[in-house]
Amino acid sequence: MLHLLQITAKDGLVFNPEGIELFVNGKLFVTYRWLRDVGGLKTPKTKVQDMMLMLGYNIEEDELFNLI
Repeated sequence: MLHLLQITAKDGLVFNPEGIELFVNGKLFVTYRWLRDVGGLKTPKTKVQDMMLMLGYNIEEDELFNLI
C-alpha cells in the first residue's frame, strides 16, 4: 500500500510523491465522471483540467478522457 506521507529518522514527516500522484489521479477520475454524469456543465473536461492545474498537474491528453 502506498501512503501519502512517510516518516524518516533524518527528515521526519515527508510527502511521498508517488502516493500524492496516485491520490490526485484518483480524484481526477472520480471528479470527471461525476461532472459528466451530473450533466449541468458543457465542459467537464475543462473543469477537471483547471482543477488539476491548480494542484500542479497538466492534463492535455484527450485519450485519457476518452478512456474514462
